[in-house]
Amino acid sequence: MPMSDEIDEIRRRKLSELRAAADADGDESASRSPSEPIPIGGRAELDRTIAERDPVLVEFSAGWCGACRMLEPVVGRVAAAAPHDGLGALDAG
Repeated sequence: MPMSDEIDEIRRRKLSELRAAADADGDESASRSPSEPIPIGGRAELDRTIAERDPVLVEFSAGWCGACRMLEPVVGRVAAAAPHDGLGALDAG
């Protein structure tokens, strides 16, 4: 197995363990963790997301921005791998 596949498998197992432990402790945020960034359409949605979730990490991007497009897969991997409740994406373009 290539090293990157092995690391991905370790991450998946660890995430599963963390979610199981959080469920056993009664922490519901891990079980409702989104697997991709939450789309945020504007200021009102941003305010509501911040009020409803803690903590919140928001990716501000624009379709025309090359650096933003390069970061998109990284943000997707963070959303899929990290037990969290508030990872949002706001199109600022």
